[in-house]
Amino acid sequence: MADGASQTLLTPLLHSQGKDPALIGGLVAVSGVVSLLMRIPGGLLYSPKRARPAMLAAMAVAALATALQPLTGAVGLFAGIRMLYGFGFSVSTTVNMAIFVDSITRDEDRRRSAGIYASAMSSGYTLGSLAGGFAGQQLGFRTAYLGMAALWLVAAVPVLLRPPNLAARAAPSGPVVSRGTRVRTFGSVLLEPPILAMILGGLFINLNQSLFITFSPLVLLAIGLGVSEIGILRAVFSFTNTLTRPVAGLALEHFDHRRAQHAGLLINGGMLMLFALPLGFGPYLAVAVLAASGRGFAIVANTVALTQDVDPSRVSRGIATGILNASLDLGNVAGPVIGGLIASWAGIHTLWLIAPPLYLFSYFSLQVWTRLQSSPMPGKKRDV
Repeated sequence: MADGASQTLLTPLLHSQGKDPALIGGLVAVSGVVSLLMRIPGGLLYSPKRARPAMLAAMAVAALATALQPLTGAVGLFAGIRMLYGFGFSVSTTVNMAIFVDSITRDEDRRRSAGIYASAMSSGYTLGSLAGGFAGQQLGFRTAYLGMAALWLVAAVPVLLRPPNLAARAAPSGPVVSRGTRVRTFGSVLLEPPILAMILGGLFINLNQSLFITFSPLVLLAIGLGVSEIGILRAVFSFTNTLTRPVAGLALEHFDHRRAQHAGLLINGGMLMLFALPLGFGPYLAVAVLAASGRGFAIVANTVALTQDVDPSRVSRGIATGILNASLDLGNVAGPVIGGLIASWAGIHTLWLIAPPLYLFSYFSLQVWTRLQSSPMPGKKRDV
């Protein structure tokens, strides 16, 4: 919820300071760079004993950085604060997701649990977007950001009062290897076709998402709408995710999660192209609903890949979670930078006719390449 509110106000805050789209994209991406760099170390920090203190420390850092963001307009100082925020956000969410994955004891629960987890995250972003938009409009940026910092501290209370109980989690099937051995297999795991498909999915899901988060507010501001309308648009997008994800979790019990990921990304990217048209607030809400539906299916399918395509006897849940979140963070880094450069060159409306088709073409091309690489050579057997 706190991150959803922060994301809603970030672009309007920077726009109010007179920053252009390219600079806005760069400053939005700064926290993603740190998040990307901290995902694997965050995964290595994860263990039943370290999970609680790691989460509490990271959430405290995120709260501090949130409160500091509206206090300066200096580019260098603001970038440093965003880096601090990226550290806290990355470690807390990586450890939290690893706790979730380790808490699932039955294989048949994995798809449904992935949908419930994703829906809970989306619910927080829905409420955060609404709260952030209205708080920014009515109270101003400084007071709104203090409220967001308080949300991080509130979220830490359950962790403080009821630490996760992971001691009795089911042991992975097959021979269990040491942590050091699993870390050494990291490079080879990245090249496995199912893991590559998961990484590509996470990357392009958030390339589209960061485009929507960072630059759709500029479309609304350009037609004379305010921060509260931006919050409503973001909330509608997130609420649709909330409704879609449990449905996706159930549907994926009957459909292949890789194909669902492809279809979800295609719908998401296709709908985002409609932001190029001067549709007005109501039609933009409809576009957000359709785009969010596609993303909801894609992100649940991507989470299912984490629970099904990664062998925990070879790679720990913490590192596997770090791999997935790193791919998402890479999208958060590249998306605002690429989008900002395109918007500065071609304009905020033309951006939507260039970036989503470019991302979709690249995604499907890389998926085809990955499948070709995984095909066995004539006369050779593939290990299964």
